[in-house]
Amino acid sequence: ASNRSERQLIELLARLIGTMLNGRGTEPAVKPVLVELYAPIMRVALHDSHMLEAYDHPTWRFVDRIAFIAALHPRSDDPLRAKLLRFVDALVESVSHEPAQDAALYRWGLERLSVLEHHLFEQRLLDATAQIATLRQQEGSDLFARRPVAETGTEALDVANLATVPAALLESNRHAVEPSEASLAWLAGHRPGQWVLVFLQHDWRVAQLLWHSDSGELWLYAEASDAPNLALRRRALQRLHQERLLHVMQPRSLVRKAADTVLRDMLKR
Repeated sequence: ASNRSERQLIELLARLIGTMLNGRGTEPAVKPVLVELYAPIMRVALHDSHMLEAYDHPTWRFVDRIAFIAALHPRSDDPLRAKLLRFVDALVESVSHEPAQDAALYRWGLERLSVLEHHLFEQRLLDATAQIATLRQQEGSDLFARRPVAETGTEALDVANLATVPAALLESNRHAVEPSEASLAWLAGHRPGQWVLVFLQHDWRVAQLLWHSDSGELWLYAEASDAPNLALRRRALQRLHQERLLHVMQPRSLVRKAADTVLRDMLKR
């Protein structure tokens, strides 16, 4: 640091990154990334004042996206997690050794992560080709509306098959329950590629929407793990969302959370 303002900037960034490293809930896989990028982040901040004015600066978004990818695959025995983390390690090493540390570099890093995620989505969609064809055929059948649904296989789960959710939810078999406006609006904006956290079969599951039928009646998800795909009917999704048993997953801003903590500590003094 060549002057007082630079020293203050470095001290602030050190506190922010230290808080991110030690923060409760920080994905363990992100900690070595923050250590590797500690000096490069400092270099970006010294030449880009916007970095400390916006939580969505490419540098912060790059770290947040890595944390999100790791959070989608929390199991240590998941082969895909190991593969993803190897890719992340190589990418972070490449970024950290670039001589020009600026926003453009981290936008490039974000593009590399986006290409990887798109490739994985396309592979999941390709693997589900036969299942999607079966679901389309079922929906086109005259018996579709009366077809009994099962918990496994290619049949789509309906409200009556959500046996692991509170029993009160199953009353819709006898009494029609209209979905809320919020659930209708959410489903209208739900797009393939989005990740959700959903409670099914005694557990919370992380799954990615692969496909939905043109009518919006059938929805197919691939779990982050190697479990079979999940097919659900529209009213089951609406009910799960309405009862807060289904949430869209988005990257969290680690620096925003760290900044709140640092500010609270400063105000206590």
